[in-house]
Amino acid sequence: MKSGSRRTAWLAAVATASGSLTGSPVGANNDIVDLAGFVEPEMRLALSPDEAYWYNSARPDARAELRIYPSDAVDALVAVEGDIRFNRFSTPPIRADLRELWLKAYKDDLMFAGGRQIFSWGSIGEFGIVDILNPQQLVDTGQDLPDRKIGVWSMAMELETDIAVFQSVVIPFYQHASIPVGNPYVPDLLPSPVSSIAMTIGAPGQRSLLADEKPGPDVRNTQVAARAYFSLDRGDVGVGLAYLLDQVGSVDTIAGPGSTVTGLEIDYPRIFAIAGEGSVPLLEGFSLGLEGLVLIGDDLDGDNPLARNITFQSAARVRGFLSPQWQFEVGYLDQEVLMARSPGERDAEQRLTGQIGSPYLMIDPHLAHVLLSYRFGDVMHRVSVNYMTALTRSGHYLAPAAELHLADGIRMRTGAQIYAGVDSRGLGTLDEYSNLYVSLRADF
Repeated sequence: MKSGSRRTAWLAAVATASGSLTGSPVGANNDIVDLAGFVEPEMRLALSPDEAYWYNSARPDARAELRIYPSDAVDALVAVEGDIRFNRFSTPPIRADLRELWLKAYKDDLMFAGGRQIFSWGSIGEFGIVDILNPQQLVDTGQDLPDRKIGVWSMAMELETDIAVFQSVVIPFYQHASIPVGNPYVPDLLPSPVSSIAMTIGAPGQRSLLADEKPGPDVRNTQVAARAYFSLDRGDVGVGLAYLLDQVGSVDTIAGPGSTVTGLEIDYPRIFAIAGEGSVPLLEGFSLGLEGLVLIGDDLDGDNPLARNITFQSAARVRGFLSPQWQFEVGYLDQEVLMARSPGERDAEQRLTGQIGSPYLMIDPHLAHVLLSYRFGDVMHRVSVNYMTALTRSGHYLAPAAELHLADGIRMRTGAQIYAGVDSRGLGTLDEYSNLYVSLRADF
């Protein structure tokens, strides 16, 4: 596609309820603009215990790309992605969100990027734990992990060599996770021993009523990360380091004269993260994926129940093909608080820690999941069922889904996401987010 003459590309976009368009290069010898995209309106019926109601989930509603070839050695890509959210309980009920707006420039083996970006670390996917750079819209359980991510204004550089891909990321502006009041991932009622401290000093017993000290646009709040990913003969190995800010916020004490506790506030402490991942083939058609994440916070001695201890999160997944049509996954997630001095503190901290890693670990520290899918027909229709269970607290998640190709360029997706359980702290706390959904996608 590259030539010695300068080539430019024009961007064409159509405003739709849900769609995606791409623009292709246009040059002196090629006056054609190729447009490709899709329209995919989607609605969900929330099966709340109190009331069923319709809403639309936060899928990327529109995406557009512009590619530029200024020379043989350099090319660039501009991308814009956004969505429109409808929820009758929010104010305003309809809200637009810019997920991504970035420019990437490529020169030989180097890539530079800047703008509002969404990153992807790890390969286990929805239940992985090393994908830590983007905060999430935690209330939006109706979406897969990539669609729940919130873009961050950032700069990135990648270098591809014969043995590895190296990436560095700088995030100068802090972006926190979306955690509306009542969100089950972060209970509003402060747990013990925090509640006992709140009662002693007369502070509010609800997280939403505490002073919230979100980091401002200060260079001292810059977050940085680096990652190397190696492709080896017997598998792939990656390692990453990150110096981040808590994406959800932790309860902290306000010290008065003589170090006396005079109040409580929501603080966003620094967290040092060490991420590792690997994927190795087993038998033919089977592979093993592993991820590990060490989170190091302020409480290195493990004697402060309000501060983050050293925490280790891990995930394992076996994926395989039982036949050309049948595929399965079996996985396990685990979170261990390493430095807590007592079981009570360990239990309390699991309810206080911020969202770094898989958000499901904020519900239960030990989870298992199974996925079974079947493809059939000339156009490869797909039906699947995903099941997850909380191993420490009662709770279950069941997600049957179907993707059917109705005609050339027309696809229907439908399914359900069902949460159930009796434990007030398990996956059953998400039961009000159980839903049925349907979408119709038309490609053009």
